[in-house]
Amino acid sequence: MQALILVGGFATRLRPLTDNRPKALLPILNKPMIVHLIDKVQGLVDEVILAVNYGKEQLEQYFNEHDQGIPVILHPETEPLGTGGAIKNAEKLINDTFIVFNGDVITSLDVSEFIRFHRNKSGMGALALWEVADPTRFGIISIDPNNRITRFLEKPKPEEIFSHLINAGTYCLEPDILDHIPGGRKVSIEREVFPKVLDRRLYGQEFKGYWFDAGTPEIYLETHWKMLDYQLESNELTENIGQNTMIEPTVKLVPPVLIGKGCVVDENSTLGPYVCLGDNVRIGAGCKLSDTVIHDRTQIQDNVTCDGAILGMDNTVTAGLVLQQGLITGDGYTIDEEFLKLTSS
Repeated sequence: MQALILVGGFATRLRPLTDNRPKALLPILNKPMIVHLIDKVQGLVDEVILAVNYGKEQLEQYFNEHDQGIPVILHPETEPLGTGGAIKNAEKLINDTFIVFNGDVITSLDVSEFIRFHRNKSGMGALALWEVADPTRFGIISIDPNNRITRFLEKPKPEEIFSHLINAGTYCLEPDILDHIPGGRKVSIEREVFPKVLDRRLYGQEFKGYWFDAGTPEIYLETHWKMLDYQLESNELTENIGQNTMIEPTVKLVPPVLIGKGCVVDENSTLGPYVCLGDNVRIGAGCKLSDTVIHDRTQIQDNVTCDGAILGMDNTVTAGLVLQQGLITGDGYTIDEEFLKLTSS
């Protein structure tokens, strides 16, 4: 069995975080998005195929330096092909039942159980389903009492809603579905393929826990906090402070907080609630941080206040600043008064 992860998008909605990095390498709770997905298929598949466009060189470098314990093959797209086109483009590599993940979807789906569900149904494919209150931004699906999918509709108007179950962006498919995907062009498997193969038996399995399409800064932040809450409640988070991190005794940590390796937090600072520091981050004295994600090697000087920001790697924040809610930076910036004036104008 193989896993195919679709990471071909340009992630424009996450800029400037993705100006220098592909979205797949952005961290969620200090682990790249793509690794969250690879972890879910450990022991279940023989190899992972990444359908990649933007950021191919950085992904190659990452996997050359970080062994995943399973072969990871990068399969390039010369142009964005959509979900169906990317699957079709990898056709020569697919030789058995395969699992497809949209690369920016982070979920609690039990993949082992999902595979069993598909095999027990013996159809062309199975789709993971998630229930939402407002499905107008998603593709909705109806199923019969045997979990067989009977109808699809992408992004329904309020008066068109017939279900609150949405396509959760994870599929277990048989290779013969490839015969129904046109080649050589951009294809949406959700719009163009799935509705046309309902007679071949597609099934849907609803799951519980968490589901995030982490494609915007707001949801990127929310994903951190909801996953952190979930891990704390389920006792999955066994250590919230990384190795070789130094925290002064006068620092106040307001849970939940996650701190990476090799960090330093100076005296009289307050972190939390909801703060995630990457590796080798330095927080100066007298800082107050909440609802904030800070990536690796960023340095925060003394007496900085920050609530509701995302700071990329290798930034320096000068002393005494108050960072406005919603601030997002890329990598390698000096954040000072002039920078804040430019970003707020």
